[in-house]
Amino acid sequence: MNKIALLGLSVFFLLMLSCGRAGDKYSMVVEVNTGQLLMDAAINPDDAKFTDILDAALAKSISGEDIIEAFFAEAEDKYPNLRMSSLFRFPKEDSRPNWTNKEVLAYFQNEQQQSIDATSAIIETRLESDLYVLGIKKDYANNQLIFELDGVQDTTWLLRRVQQRAKLAFYSVYALQEVSYALNKIDNAFEEDSRMQDRLSDYITPYTDFTIGTVHPRHKERVEALISYDPVKNYLPTGTRLKFGELEHLSSDSKELGYPVYACRIPYSEEESISNADVQNASVGFNEYDQNYTIDLSFTPNGADKWAKMTRENVNRCIALEVNETIVSAPMVISEITGGNTRISGNYSKEEASELAHVLNIGTLPVGVRIVSLKKQ
Repeated sequence: MNKIALLGLSVFFLLMLSCGRAGDKYSMVVEVNTGQLLMDAAINPDDAKFTDILDAALAKSISGEDIIEAFFAEAEDKYPNLRMSSLFRFPKEDSRPNWTNKEVLAYFQNEQQQSIDATSAIIETRLESDLYVLGIKKDYANNQLIFELDGVQDTTWLLRRVQQRAKLAFYSVYALQEVSYALNKIDNAFEEDSRMQDRLSDYITPYTDFTIGTVHPRHKERVEALISYDPVKNYLPTGTRLKFGELEHLSSDSKELGYPVYACRIPYSEEESISNADVQNASVGFNEYDQNYTIDLSFTPNGADKWAKMTRENVNRCIALEVNETIVSAPMVISEITGGNTRISGNYSKEEASELAHVLNIGTLPVGVRIVSLKKQ
């Protein structure tokens, strides 16, 4: 083949590639929520001292201060004798109690930079199969990434693809009888508080043994506010959080809808928790029983060991599977599950299940992101 023919063939393929990605050039600024690193690492995100410090740090971050540095500065100002290592869980649990506050700060600053680097790489991977990523600038000082893009045809798709997080978590669930005493104490505390006009139980309808009940859609916002109050944090077992499930029919023959509420035990250490890092592969499945699409997971060897241990310790109990802060299913464990596979059932369309599986396989974002600006060039 002569040089002219080769040149013509090269031009042909370039034209084909260009036609496949026809679209516009955009500049996109993405803000990385590095403050979420603090929330994700907290032993008890509802701890009064932790939330007091975090709220003050968030207020400072709005005016431009770095939230990690603001958090540690507020902690030193409000609680001078507080050992910061007591608030967080770390991958190396044996070294945590001995860390000084400066070492904990250095740890989070390193995690902050790594999360920005990882977010940049994951977003680039998500986009490059459908459009051109011409360049990426990392602004560590402002926790921002600036992407120069070409071939953008659908900005709605772009926003959805960039911001999709698909964060997974698995929790042991307390039976109602195990927390009923604590729930009564919470109600009594609300009754004794002259500022309160209602109680948690005013909005809870009995449901199943492994939920504390269900909440009507019109009361969900109020219950979310109530469970953030100190009595809820103080009387529930340490490390327990009340979490909402998906809106569902309360019985097969009922039109009544409600949000189930679960009392979930948050794992104390990274060694206990099962997350995205433990997923080797995700695929779309189909449940013939309820005719719904599912996300079928295969765990890494380490993830399979953790899943076997978790199911072994929760036989005849429920394990809650959470996706993006919502419990999507809470199956009863009949026996230990070995083999490293499980299934997430939710009210997913085929497209939603496919998108979640796609994001899980590429890699979920280490923290949440927000698109600050999207400008056509």
